Amino acid sequence: CIRDRVNKHMFYTSLAVIWLKLMGKRVFLQTDTFPGIVWFPKSKIVKLIMVIYAWTLGWLILKLADKVILLHEGLISTAKKLGLNWTVIHNGVDFEKIKNSPPAKDLLPKAKNEIRVIYVGRLESVKGYYDYLKVAQKMNNSYPNLKFYLAGDISNKQQIVKKYQSKQIIFLGHRDDIFSVLKTMDIFVLPSYSEGLPNALMEAMASGLAVVASNVGGVKVLVKEGQTGFLFSPGNLSQLEKKLLKLFKNPILRIRMGQKAQ
Repeated sequence: CIRDRVNKHMFYTSLAVIWLKLMGKRVFLQTDTFPGIVWFPKSKIVKLIMVIYAWTLGWLILKLADKVILLHEGLISTAKKLGLNWTVIHNGVDFEKIKNSPPAKDLLPKAKNEIRVIYVGRLESVKGYYDYLKVAQKMNNSYPNLKFYLAGDISNKQQIVKKYQSKQIIFLGHRDDIFSVLKTMDIFVLPSYSEGLPNALMEAMASGLAVVASNVGGVKVLVKEGQTGFLFSPGNLSQLEKKLLKLFKNPILRIRMGQKAQ
C-alpha cells in the first residue's frame, strides 16, 4: 500500500496531491489550519487571493486527499463542514531536547528583580509583533525592571529596530538555540492575528513559561484562560497590557501558571 504525505493545502507542494492521485497513490494531507477559510493574512489583497484559491483549487486538494490529518481539535467543525475524511493527530515538542538545553550564556546573568518577556517568531504583520513592541515601549518608563526581548530574523526590519530598540527592548535576531533562550525568560507573548497550532507557543509552554496569547486558531486549544496562560483579543493592546501586568505583579501566579503550562 503506497502512501504519500503532504503538508497543508496552500503551499506549492500541495499541488502534488493531484499528481499523486492520478498515479493511483494514497495521500495523507496534514494541517494545523485552513488558510483562506479560517486563517487569514492582514493584507486585504492577499486575503482575497487566498480565499479564492482556498475555495477552488485548495478545496479540491483537500477533497482528493484520502485522509486529512488535523493537528488539533479546533479544526474539526470546519473539516466536517467541508466534508473531509479527517482524523486528529496532535503535534508535539521534544521535551528531552528542551530539558537538556542549558540557559543561553550570552543572556546571563540576570539582574535582581528583573522580569523578562519574549516574543519568538517571524516578523510578519499577521504575527502582530508590532503590537508587542508598542506595549513594551509604553510600559518601559513605568516598569524599569522589565525587559522585552524579540527573537526572529531582523535583517529586513532595521527601521523597526531603530524605532523600538532600547535598554529595555532587545532584538536578539535569528537564534538557533531558542530552547536555551527560553530558559532565561519568564513570560512568553504571542500576539498573532491568525494562527494554526503555533510551535513557538508549545515550546514556550513546554519550557515552563507563563504565556499571554491572542485568542485565535489552535491557541485556544493549548491555553486555558487563567490556568495555563492568559488570552486576549487580537489587536487589543489594553487587554495585552492588563494580562502582562497581572503576571508582572504576581510572581507566584507567574510561576504556577508556567508549571501548569508545562
